[in-house]
Amino acid sequence: MVLERSQITRSVTRVAGFRDPEFDYHLLRAIGVADYGGSTVGECLAAASAVADGDPDSWVRAFGDLARRLETAAEDCAAAGHVVSARDHFFRASTYYRTAQYYAEADLEHMEELGRHGRSCFERAGDLADPPVRRMAFPFGDTR
Repeated sequence: MVLERSQITRSVTRVAGFRDPEFDYHLLRAIGVADYGGSTVGECLAAASAVADGDPDSWVRAFGDLARRLETAAEDCAAAGHVVSARDHFFRASTYYRTAQYYAEADLEHMEELGRHGRSCFERAGDLADPPVRRMAFPFGDTR
């Protein structure tokens, strides 16, 4: 029996970053926390594929949309009593809100909103950790 040459192409996938070095840096930064549960490589690459190279608005939109989807999934998991899944989704949502926030400086109100959501997701994830993350505050000038 003679086997015909496979029609499967295994070398069509290429991972390419951005021409813009800042975009590349922040993509690698988001991917870099995957080992610690702060992201997944697949989620980061999927969001990056929706970003127009050098276009901050598309960056904010892509990573902000991802963050919102994960926050919603986390809330659904929490409501169903799936604590570990909820915690993991909240942690990743926090990373993606922060990743979106970096390029949102053109709209300070939106930038602050992304920051609030990122912090809230991180705190909610910390509440679901075992043991829960304990918050601490230290005086610093007129703030804590």
